[in-house]
Order: sequence, then C-alpha cells, then structure tokens
Amino acid sequence: MDWLTFAGSFAGSVSGLLTAWFINRRIEKEKLRQSRELQEAQNLFEAGVSSRMAQVAFDNLVEFCKEYAGEMLRALETLSGDQEFRDPLDAAHFARIRQEWALWLTPAIDKQLGRFELRIAQIIGGAAPDFDASGVPVSNEKIIAQQISFLRELLRTEALAAYRSEFLFSPSARARGRT
Repeated sequence: MDWLTFAGSFAGSVSGLLTAWFINRRIEKEKLRQSRELQEAQNLFEAGVSSRMAQVAFDNLVEFCKEYAGEMLRALETLSGDQEFRDPLDAAHFARIRQEWALWLTPAIDKQLGRFELRIAQIIGGAAPDFDASGVPVSNEKIIAQQISFLRELLRTEALAAYRSEFLFSPSARARGRT
C-alpha cells in the first residue's frame, strides 16, 4: 500500500466518522428538543387540569351530562312506552337544559346536541321509523341504544372519566397528595 492510497483511505475514514458523529449529534439534539417540548406540554396540561377553573368546568360538565342524560332517559322511556309521565314529552326540555349549561359546553358539542334534539323531535313527532341495512324496521330498544351510544360519544363521558382518573391517580398526583 502506498502513501497516497493510505492517505485517501484515512481521509475517507475520518470523513465517514465525522459525518456519522455530526448526524448522531443532530439526532441527539432533536431528541432533546422533542423531550423538552413533551415535558413542557405535560407540565402545562397538568397545571391546567389541576387548576381550580378546570375542576369547576369539569364538575359543571358532569352535572350537565347527568341532567341531560336523565332527560334523555325520560324521553326514551316515554317513547318506548315503558313509563307514563304527567308531563308531555317535549324536545324543548333538551334545549332548555343545554341553554342553562351553555357556558360549560364547547361549540362543537352544542351543535351536535342540537342535531340530537332535532332527531328526538322527529321521533316525538312520529317521523317514519328507522330501517336497518336489510330494510327491517329498527326496534325501540335499538333506537334507545343508538341514542345513548351517540350521547356518550358526543359528551365523551368515558374519555372524561379516564382523563380524570389518570390525573388523580398518576404518580405526580400522589406526590402532590391528591389521592
């Protein structure tokens, strides 16, 4: 091996090592930046969730959900003929509840609830029955189950309960003495 071949080989090796080192350094810097951003987002989330206003908003949303779900259950039981009520069934009851709790609802939830209330009004008004994919009329029980499922998804009750549980029982919550 002559001097020129050795120098070229050595220069190539050093160049490759330096390139790998710079790439590795850049990757590590990016990982560090992402880690800091994630930590900052987690801190902001935790501070927001633990704030008094977040707790009030959550509690009010839960109260709204309970009242709205109660009215929905009353309406669905009335529609299915399982119960007799002195008050006539009126879809405006839903709108009244929604307006009463409007401060605690997002515009998206408010809009979806409006669609839900329209569907209930159509059912109350004797709209044509729903049919499944095979053309068979859908039973009252299935309509009730669909409306309950729709409302659960819309109000994200399961997700809210999971977030609240995760926050209350996380290691950082135990460290703060919240459990």
